[in-house]
Amino acid sequence: MPPARFVRARRRPYRRLVATAVLLLAATMPVPARPQAPASQKPTYRVEVNLVQVDVFVTDRDGHFVPNLTKDDFELLEDGKLQPLSTFAVVNLPVTTNGAVPATASAVDAETAPAVRDVHTNAGRTEPRIYVLMLDDLQTAAEDSVRVRDAALRFIDGYLEPGDVAAVVNSSGGGDVSGAFTDNPVRLRVAARAFIGSGLPAARTATERMRRISDYLAGIPGRRKALVYFGPGFSTGRRPIPTRPPGIGETTPGALGTGRGAGGLESPDLRILEEVDYRDLVAAANRANVSYYTMNVRGIRDLANLVSADQRGTAGGEESGSKTTNAAAGKDRLDTLQDGRLSLSADTGGVAALNSITDPFFRQIQIESSSYYMLGYHTASTAKASLRKIVVRSRRPGLTIRARRQFWWPGTSSPVASAAPDVKNVPPALASALRYPVPQSDVRFAAAAMPLRQASAAAWATVTIEIDARDLDTSGHGALDVGVVSVNDRGEMKGSDARRLNLALEGDGLERMRKNGLRVQARVQVPAGACVLRIAVVDAASGRGGSLWMGLDVPDYSKPSLAMSGVALTYSEAALTPTANADQELRKLMPAPVSTRRAFTPRDTIVWLAEIYPPGDSLADLRAVASIVDGSGKPVLRREQPLARDPSKTLHVTGGTDLSRFVPGNYILRVEVKTADGSQTARRETAFQVEGSLEP
Repeated sequence: MPPARFVRARRRPYRRLVATAVLLLAATMPVPARPQAPASQKPTYRVEVNLVQVDVFVTDRDGHFVPNLTKDDFELLEDGKLQPLSTFAVVNLPVTTNGAVPATASAVDAETAPAVRDVHTNAGRTEPRIYVLMLDDLQTAAEDSVRVRDAALRFIDGYLEPGDVAAVVNSSGGGDVSGAFTDNPVRLRVAARAFIGSGLPAARTATERMRRISDYLAGIPGRRKALVYFGPGFSTGRRPIPTRPPGIGETTPGALGTGRGAGGLESPDLRILEEVDYRDLVAAANRANVSYYTMNVRGIRDLANLVSADQRGTAGGEESGSKTTNAAAGKDRLDTLQDGRLSLSADTGGVAALNSITDPFFRQIQIESSSYYMLGYHTASTAKASLRKIVVRSRRPGLTIRARRQFWWPGTSSPVASAAPDVKNVPPALASALRYPVPQSDVRFAAAAMPLRQASAAAWATVTIEIDARDLDTSGHGALDVGVVSVNDRGEMKGSDARRLNLALEGDGLERMRKNGLRVQARVQVPAGACVLRIAVVDAASGRGGSLWMGLDVPDYSKPSLAMSGVALTYSEAALTPTANADQELRKLMPAPVSTRRAFTPRDTIVWLAEIYPPGDSLADLRAVASIVDGSGKPVLRREQPLARDPSKTLHVTGGTDLSRFVPGNYILRVEVKTADGSQTARRETAFQVEGSLEP
């Protein structure tokens, strides 16, 4: 099928401009880097900088955050000694959500979700809050799974601000947590709804997972991170778990801990942590500035169930001790198991919920993650690990201060494993920008990705990046480092494309870059399923950088079922932006390079393209439909396109429309293909806007 063409009179100048732009940039382009397998051994780093950062939450008598304090209003003591403050900053992010559940909160997959934006940008974003929702599937009883899921969904739907970065992880999960981070609520809901508790006493596994998460987050300095733990808790090993009341067998439903039956010897409770395990957990959180907020979703129901289980465990109706004794022992056991949860929150500057009422607790997490002071001081560097007590006070009367109360100094000889995957053969500034999920916006850009099937049935993605030239060296002698890495849901790197662009533009090409920006395309191998693309650009002259992570749903192209690529979109002015490393296969099929622009005027013409991959070796005809609906769902355009199967060619759905008859508003472009019998369907959607009018 011939590619779509713009019908407007200025079509030929557009094509000539894009060809000139590509030639100007491609002459200095290195050969694209092939995807590299991730290193088998995780890197390590040493704690060499002795700067300790403490986030401080300050409220007045009415419980409101006090935003106007200065460095001189604080005193910080370590082990009773006043410490000079080396750094000081106030964070006061806007809060717009109020716990209300949005209308789209029920969306959990591509079929029920609204059109998810396919273009992501780091421009105009406030500093995001960083959350990890830790769902303790190992220790949560199966019958409590729904409560955990509902609590996590309540937080996602009611207390995440647009742009916040979060991850939903399980205590049993392995690998790198970085693959779970996203700013897409739909992905978070999918992860939360998949939670199922197993009821195993495995505190060490759960807390080891927490420690690894903190190690990863340590690479994001200068900000507070909140880890919200949903689980039954654990003991810190500071006091012994009381023995089980007589008559409780080891398989008693609802009982905590383990046992060997009536009158038997008690085996060690697997929810106990050794003191050294707890110390390492707190030390990792302190290094990373992670505050733990913990909740047992069973709340006060725990004790009633425990007492009930004690009574059920009495064999043959024999009275084995009084119910009062059983209840007292059960309460002691429950209190002990909550000891670790309460201590961990206090030792890291967080809060432990004392009941299962979610909204006040979640609201407090949101507020404390939005407004706080960051104080930094230099601690004494010693080879020996030690616990150092921290006290933060205000010189202003009438204020309440809450901060973590201790810091575990790991010792200068203690290497700490980094959970961040290594990115090889790129400049350090670019590698650093690729590793962590918090967007950087010193260099602003937008990015879109189009998954495609290769001849080998492997999946690749063409990534289009459009960069704001105001943030670049546009002298005509600058250089730009660009990197794209694909990561699966376990944090394993599956593909990469990293290069340095020599921006040796001159004349018309240089002027157009200054006016319209710069477009760069990359091509990376991507894993099937949900993956994350990490994208970063760094101006080589100034060292300024920009980065973002974006989620991408990739079909499993190895299956013999109907599938399609992503949708590429361009418009009539796209050729005015110089393009480096243009995807030549797509250029043959479209009248201008793929664009990230999704806001158009009635003067624009848009063109779309999607590749279709028929099921197996079937030669049956397919039918494709491209349609556009407005924000209310009213059809605006519909075009059907029969696709005759030709084994020697890749099938394409392509088309375009001018927007002169589109009223300003929001629209959804939907491309759908079906088999002749309707048994298989593939669909992609993208949202766009029309702004302004034809009036000059």
